[in-house]
Amino acid sequence: MQEYPFNIKSDRTQLPFVLELLDDESPVVRREVVDELLAYGARLDDALLELEEPPNDERYERIQSLLLDARTDSLRALWSRWGLIRDDLQRLEAALSMLTNFVSGHRYDVSVPMLLDDLADEYTQTVGSDDPRQLSHFLFRTKGLHGEREDYYSPLNGSLAHTIIEKRGLPISLCSIFILVGARLGMDIQGINLPGHFITQAKVGETTVLVDCFNDGQVIEEKHITEYAPPHVLQSLAADADTVIQRALKNLVNSYEMIDDIKRQMLMRELLGACEAEDKLFF
Repeated sequence: MQEYPFNIKSDRTQLPFVLELLDDESPVVRREVVDELLAYGARLDDALLELEEPPNDERYERIQSLLLDARTDSLRALWSRWGLIRDDLQRLEAALSMLTNFVSGHRYDVSVPMLLDDLADEYTQTVGSDDPRQLSHFLFRTKGLHGEREDYYSPLNGSLAHTIIEKRGLPISLCSIFILVGARLGMDIQGINLPGHFITQAKVGETTVLVDCFNDGQVIEEKHITEYAPPHVLQSLAADADTVIQRALKNLVNSYEMIDDIKRQMLMRELLGACEAEDKLFF
C-alpha cells in the first residue's frame, strides 16, 4: 500500500502537492487526499484561491465533485445507524446535524450541537426564565432569527448552522432550533405539523401556548388557541422526530429539484424512503 506522504491540516504549503494526487491511480491515496481537503472545512475555498496557481474551473469542479461524493458516502453510512437512536430529541438533533453537514458542505466549521449549546448558555446567562415565551422572544427578537422570505427554496435553508449563523430559515428549521434549545433548558416544546406550515406548542405551567417561529416567534395564548384551531386538531398534528425529519427531507427534495441538482435530489429521496420504510416497520 502506498503511504500518504504528508498532512496538510495545519500546513497550506502542502496543498499544491495534495491537488496533484487528486487523480492518483490508487483509490487509497485519492480517498486520503479527499479526507485532507475535507479537513480544511470553511477555509478550503480561500486556501485554493491563495495558491500561486489556483485550480481552473474544470479542476475546481473536479474537487467539488470528489468532496460531494465523500459527503454523500458519509451521510449514507451515518443514516444507516441513525435508525438505532430511540430517544426522540436525540433522534431529531442527530438527523438535522447530519443534513446540516451535507447541505452546508464546508461553509461552516462549527457543529449544530455546539451552536445550540451556545444559544442555551447565552439564554441562561442573560434571561434565565423557564418560560418558553421568553425563549421565543430571545431567539426570534433578541437574536433576530427570522423567516426566510426572499430565498425560501434555497437548499441552505435545510441547514441549522446556516439558519443560526445567517439568522434566517424555514419554519421547520426555526421550530427545530426552538425545540432543541428549549430541551436543553428543560422546556416542554413540541412541533405541530400543520398543512402548509409548521409551528410549535409549549407548556407554560398548566397552560399551553402556540409559537409561530417563522413569524418572529408570535405567541398565541391558550385563550386564543381555539380561534387558531381546535385543540383536538392540534393534538392530532403533534410531530415527533420522524415527522419533522420527513418534512425537512421533502423540503430538500423540492429545493434540489428547483435548481436541477438531480444527484442531491435523489439522495434526499433515498433518505426519505428509508424514513418512511422505518415508520411502517415500527408502526
